[in-house]
Amino acid sequence: MKIIKANLYRMANFLSSIDMNARTARARNRLVENLLEQAKQYLDEQKEIVTNIGGTVNQDGSIFYSDDPDVAHKKLLEADKELRILANETIDLSKNYEEQFGTLKAFFEDWDGIVKSEFNIVYEDLMQYLEQ
Repeated sequence: MKIIKANLYRMANFLSSIDMNARTARARNRLVENLLEQAKQYLDEQKEIVTNIGGTVNQDGSIFYSDDPDVAHKKLLEADKELRILANETIDLSKNYEEQFGTLKAFFEDWDGIVKSEFNIVYEDLMQYLEQ
């Protein structure tokens, strides 16, 4: 399964929000753990882009580029371009998690739960992968 980096947390949150039987929950938990590890790496990559452009990421997550508004705006545009590219990069999770995907596929074949609107995109991505 390929997932864009921008959807890592959303997929982890979606999978974690569903009540599952014990076997499926174990498979889900392994996958969610990996998604969160990948999301942490993604966050580190975002911070690296900001600092490479000359910005500073504060402890609260806010970003500071410069006291000069023109310089700050230029750096913000440069960072935004690189962050968008990074956000759309894909990660292939299927290599190491085939067993977990098999278990999830069996679960979702009969699942008729409610999908919150914030999870529609990742649910569709997951189902397209599982239906292959």
